[in-house]
Amino acid sequence: ILPFLDTLKPVQFMAQHIPAVSPDALSGKTIAIARDDAFSFTYTANVTLLQDMGAKICYFSPIWDGSIPTEATAVWLPGGYPELHARALSDNKSMISSLNR
Repeated sequence: ILPFLDTLKPVQFMAQHIPAVSPDALSGKTIAIARDDAFSFTYTANVTLLQDMGAKICYFSPIWDGSIPTEATAVWLPGGYPELHARALSDNKSMISSLNR
């Protein structure tokens, strides 16, 4: 099908030094992660890394909750399909107000 396929050489990757993660880089921080039908694309490895760096994790629903968790020092809106839930998200005025603070 591809006449040049046999001429391709394998890809080679160079070893990289990745510095160790500081276990206290996020100490004392609480990250509120949106989790509902609109925001659902998170990877366990990412959440684990944040925890390994000392962050406390809490979850909230931008669709159903009235505000972000009060203890949050950061908010993460992961991927998902917010466009499919635009009406519910835009109707939650108290959440919008909370995110704007």
